[in-house]
Amino acid sequence: MFLNNYFKSDFRKNVFTLMSGTLIGQAIPFFATFFLTRIFTPEDFGVFAIFISIVNILGTISTGRYEMAILLPKRDETAFNLVKISIIISALFCLLILFVIYVFYDFFFNISKNVELIKYIYYLPLSVFGFAVFKIFAVWFTRIKKYKKISLSIIVKSIFGVFFNIGIGYYFGMIGLFLGSVFSSLIAVLIINPITLNNYKIGKKCFLSLLKEYRKFPIYDVPTSFVYILAKNGIILIINKGFLPVITGYYSLTERLLIAPTQVFVGSYTQVYNQQVTEKFNNKENISLFVLSNIKKVSKILILPFILGTYLSEYLIPFFLGDKWIGLHKYIYILSPLIYFSMILNPLGYVLKIKDRQDISFVQHLILTFVKLGSLSLCIFFLKFNIFKTLLIYAILSIATLTYNTNVILKVLDLQIKKRFLLYLISMFCIIVSVFNYFFL
Repeated sequence: MFLNNYFKSDFRKNVFTLMSGTLIGQAIPFFATFFLTRIFTPEDFGVFAIFISIVNILGTISTGRYEMAILLPKRDETAFNLVKISIIISALFCLLILFVIYVFYDFFFNISKNVELIKYIYYLPLSVFGFAVFKIFAVWFTRIKKYKKISLSIIVKSIFGVFFNIGIGYYFGMIGLFLGSVFSSLIAVLIINPITLNNYKIGKKCFLSLLKEYRKFPIYDVPTSFVYILAKNGIILIINKGFLPVITGYYSLTERLLIAPTQVFVGSYTQVYNQQVTEKFNNKENISLFVLSNIKKVSKILILPFILGTYLSEYLIPFFLGDKWIGLHKYIYILSPLIYFSMILNPLGYVLKIKDRQDISFVQHLILTFVKLGSLSLCIFFLKFNIFKTLLIYAILSIATLTYNTNVILKVLDLQIKKRFLLYLISMFCIIVSVFNYFFL
């Protein structure tokens, strides 16, 4: 009876549908990690982490961010035209990447200190295209509320990714990791998506009209997203520059272990939340309290898993990952409060898009990127701190910056200062826990 009443809410049904698919989709590579850590070394993970960071950076901007406009038009026909526009722009962008690699391959080879990475650089364009197309159709299916399709596509992507990682990696080495990145997204889209691009016609005038109507996305959201994703993935590149590849491998696996399980809930929640908050905004409803209530919900749901995962990691890692990963728990201790705080604020960013304030979003991401990459660079290259002190300072400054940015968003929503107190409380809690964990490593 309780479950029947609980799932009468469409929002909860949709979150649960996405979460169940994401749970399986994330569980497959998460548990595959226990095998991968016995096939590949921390150095291998470090090299692959650099490749994935580049894919994430380029893939995020490859569509011109027109896919983020898919939820906005009132008519599905217009929205699907944006799907086609996004795919076309992404394909052209990936051809440009291929051209640059072909022309400057020798240059990249000579300046890179990582020969293993350069060996697989031609996998980059197709991997970026798969990343982009998968993301485009995820937004489209969110719009038309086909949440089961999104769930199924996540599962298929994970299955094929693990197949290439383990099946080919066991016999042929690192190429298995790269093939999984290249083909898993494309195969998932081809299997799950029955829609052809001929379903809706798009004329030249309509094409140009939509490019112009939603031009704020490439003008503001591309720089914003680039800055955001650079802040997220540029960390790997800086750590790789300042430390040995084994340190990069430890850091990348820490993110994988902390983010993958959390993303089961947060990723699903955010997709449904984006659709719901857009609908409320289009209906002229006040969305400020809806946004605040979602911060409260996510923070309560995630707190216990993060506490247990952090403080049991020292005992679980040697058993599940093997002896060569002993010491990984120290990275988890320092980074878990930051990742927890980032996750509970994850659904918030879309608010500025629907409020047509991409300019604020860009400035916020610019500040966050400067703080994250600047603090890392200062600690590594000038102060010569070790990795743990570096990550502590990075975590504290990142939490403080995220607090400031979120406060600005809540101010845009005209939320009273006293109702923002929860944000400040969670922020202080995360900073104190980070410092505590550092001194008890």
